[in-house]
Amino acid sequence: RRRLTRRRQYAPMRIALVTDTYRPQVNGVTTIVRRVVDVLGRARQHAVVVAPEYPEEQPGAEDGELRVPSVAFPPYPAIRLSLPQPRRVAQFLDAFRPDLVHVMTEGPLGLVGRRYALRRGIPLVTSFHTDFPQHSHYYGLGRLEPLIWRWLVWFHRPTRFVHTPGEAVRAELARRGLAHVRVWGHGADTAMFDHRKRNTAFRRRLGVSDGAALVLHVGRMAAEKN
Repeated sequence: RRRLTRRRQYAPMRIALVTDTYRPQVNGVTTIVRRVVDVLGRARQHAVVVAPEYPEEQPGAEDGELRVPSVAFPPYPAIRLSLPQPRRVAQFLDAFRPDLVHVMTEGPLGLVGRRYALRRGIPLVTSFHTDFPQHSHYYGLGRLEPLIWRWLVWFHRPTRFVHTPGEAVRAELARRGLAHVRVWGHGADTAMFDHRKRNTAFRRRLGVSDGAALVLHVGRMAAEKN
């Protein structure tokens, strides 16, 4: 007999990403959020972003973005603290009708996204990117480390999953009572990082043999990065 298989047709997911840092800032979280938006777009999924406004930004957000006014964080002016506008965020997200809310950061805007998802009964996932308890020591706030941990555990506890990029952080969060943490590898762009682009002459100028691994690390110049 001829067997016929029918492929199920699924409606695209509607995913809302809420983050306290986004472009034009350059940092790891911004890079990841932008990558997620790009990948979702190529997969024909629907995504919107709720993020702060920045002084460098031209008036008007891109399609699929809600920009919320923000002010500089005094100990670290590069960080922007969004002004609470829960009603405006809720109106934007209600119009989008998300199937999932992914809160990328634990700041004021992340708190608004968290509250929105819990009140609407929408599945909520979060990410743990930054070790704020450790960073507090670099900015004269080391005594606040226990309170920061209490805040972080409270923030992430009601979510479906907490995403984090590495095993060490996952183990630390589990030790503090967050058992629903998943390691979320961010992958690499294999079109950009392609071995066929290897420059043999450049490697030789550095004294690296053809069979050896050459590793490049790129990071921000900041106190907490040592």
